[in-house]
Amino acid sequence: MPRVHTSDRVHLNSRNYIYPARPPSTEQWGAIPSRVATPNVSDRTKKWIELSEQNAPFTSGSEEWCRVFIAETKSSPPVAVAALVLEAKAAGYVHEILPAQTEDDPFVYLTYLITNRDAGAEERKGGGEKMIELAREEGRKAGVGRICVDCWRGNGRKLVRYYESQGFKALGDFTVPKPGTEEGWEGTVLEMRL
Repeated sequence: MPRVHTSDRVHLNSRNYIYPARPPSTEQWGAIPSRVATPNVSDRTKKWIELSEQNAPFTSGSEEWCRVFIAETKSSPPVAVAALVLEAKAAGYVHEILPAQTEDDPFVYLTYLITNRDAGAEERKGGGEKMIELAREEGRKAGVGRICVDCWRGNGRKLVRYYESQGFKALGDFTVPKPGTEEGWEGTVLEMRL
């Protein structure tokens, strides 16, 4: 799985969803593509790629440590099937459950794990699992004892159960305001000990 080295793939997260939520739920992602709903998403993705290419050493809570990976088919031209973003800090909306980094129990945060709906089922099969394996490797290289992630807990907690099947354990649930609506977005924070 090569690291992303070009910005031509920043569109990936505007049309792709992590499974097993089938079909993609508008409750989870909204009905509007992320590039339209959140115009800065492409800029943020480009920033992640730039930081990843700098290959900075891990420092707990660092704004500079980031790793971006993409899994592609071996076909010509290659098709992106999954992508992964790891950071050295948790998303601000989960700090009640997962406080800021500490030196005695540092973690890497799995910010994004997405699969490409447009890739064929056979090509996509196991993409998320392979990316989680890669996250484990990167966590070990960084010298941390755990990987943390948050995910949507709707749809009967299917995504939470998916992460649990990969070795994560739930730490707690949260609800944050959903932009542009009066509804809340329900999530769960999980961790995997390395």
